Amino acid sequence: MQDNEIINLYEKRSESAIEHTKIQYGKMIFSLIYHIIGNSQDTEECENDTYLGIWNSIPPQKPRNFKAYILKIARNRALKKVEYLNAAKRNNHNNVPFDELNNILIDHEKLIEEITESDLAEQLNEFLSTLNENNRKVFMLRYWYFRTIREIMDECNMSKSKVESILFRVRSKLREYLKERRYCE
Repeated sequence: MQDNEIINLYEKRSESAIEHTKIQYGKMIFSLIYHIIGNSQDTEECENDTYLGIWNSIPPQKPRNFKAYILKIARNRALKKVEYLNAAKRNNHNNVPFDELNNILIDHEKLIEEITESDLAEQLNEFLSTLNENNRKVFMLRYWYFRTIREIMDECNMSKSKVESILFRVRSKLREYLKERRYCE
């Protein structure tokens, strides 16, 4: 079933929309959430919350890119779950990718005062467009999909040092790019 047909089912409030979403994107949603959360039980709960989030947002939303839309919902749900688990000191293994980027952006509160989230997203998208396909893929696998270094090595057929080198260089380029635009110090 095509994405626009699934969206139409959501707009008609047909419960089969969720089933078709699961068939089409369920494995991808589960995989993304699992890489962020790290355990099956919380992943399943978050996956169900994702389907509920899609159900509650379409309508009024009518996403142009359904796959990106649902993956963003899934990722946001997973990150909220990780925040909850970390606040309760239950789990701390998923902070690694964020820790790697921690020294790039200026103080979060200062950032909120000066720019909007969409401004920063636009800058990040612009930065990503300057990278070659290989570097962009490695960066996205690490910081969007929360893949481990080992998983990136396997998926991209690279050595550990190559992956780490790419990540280091891209983070450095990102820091300089954002520094030029006054998003970091």
